[in-house]
Amino acid sequence: MRLKPLWLTALCIISIGIGGFLWWKNVAHPAAPEITFTLTDGQQLPLTQLRGRPVLVTFWSVSCDICREEMPALIDLYHRFGPRGLEIIGVSMPYDRPDLVMDIIRQQGLNYPVAYDLLSQAVMAFNHVTYTPDSFLIDPNGYIVMHKQGRLDMLPLQLQIQSMLTHKEKK
Repeated sequence: MRLKPLWLTALCIISIGIGGFLWWKNVAHPAAPEITFTLTDGQQLPLTQLRGRPVLVTFWSVSCDICREEMPALIDLYHRFGPRGLEIIGVSMPYDRPDLVMDIIRQQGLNYPVAYDLLSQAVMAFNHVTYTPDSFLIDPNGYIVMHKQGRLDMLPLQLQIQSMLTHKEKK
């Protein structure tokens, strides 16, 4: 019985390792959907245009108390990290009337872009969002690294964003 050459065994092990890593990367951190948001000012914002930056996509509704309660913290987050590269996109739910969405934007003084999702395109692209708030943190490479239904825990979120921005700035 002949032994297989050592290099063939090593090649198999390396191939399995690379394949396993790529599988884990896609399972653990799925790619963000390729979607274009329609902002409240009518502009189109492709999510792919924001590659290279951390992006927080947060779905909210005018009838969601928790959503309105966490808006001041999101405003502060955008104020602190927006100049360094963070983008936040608030997405109103398809059932929200645009005039009520605009009322909330004015009342809360939102300083980050808000998108209408009248045709449920964003809801569908982000795995059929049904409850609000529902938030997705996307890393600069375009992978969803955090998904949180319900109230955001701001300290871990800030630390994760800070880490992404610091890593980006060192490059």
